[in-house]
Amino acid sequence: MTTPILRTSGLRDRKRAETRARIEDAAVALVLRDGLDHTTVQAISELAEVSPRTFFNYFDSKDGAILGVRNSVMVEEQVAEFLLHTTHTEAVPAVVGLLLSIFDAPAARLTIREDRMELLRRHPELMASQFEQLTLTHGQIIETVAGILSRDPRSSSEPSQDLSDIASVMLTMCASAIRVAMSALAQQHTHADSEEIQARAVALVYATTGRIK
Repeated sequence: MTTPILRTSGLRDRKRAETRARIEDAAVALVLRDGLDHTTVQAISELAEVSPRTFFNYFDSKDGAILGVRNSVMVEEQVAEFLLHTTHTEAVPAVVGLLLSIFDAPAARLTIREDRMELLRRHPELMASQFEQLTLTHGQIIETVAGILSRDPRSSSEPSQDLSDIASVMLTMCASAIRVAMSALAQQHTHADSEEIQARAVALVYATTGRIK
């Protein structure tokens, strides 16, 4: 039988997911209607029917809400969730998958991905700024990538310090590959799910590293 604690926890998680989805949906809708410069955290909060304080419990900035990039605490939770379920053994697909898991569409409105692709066509700087913030501010992601690399047979012989440095480069490379893949798909007005974006990004990383060996 389900205990009251488990029921309470499940309800809390569901409400958090619903609130996050409302904020993301409001952010995307406002930018589509009013433009990036005229969209504010205050306006997003009002449309989502939350306070600005609640907004920042979920996102670090309006750009984060537009693209669905959670704040630092929630990113850490998502990283832990990804590691629990990932089946990738090779470093590149695992790191690309990790990053894409942080940029996911909320269950409330699956078509939000198409709207985000439209916003990337209009404002390609959005993706660049968010990936730069992600790679520079979330130290746990670097540690996670280092852990992923340590399980890859081709990297396991590297000293720990070198592995951390390699992880930083790997993270930046994979983030750039995702950004290029998404930007290309956006410009082509092509509908793409996470699997298509991941496949393109992984291929870009392999093609790049193959050329510089």
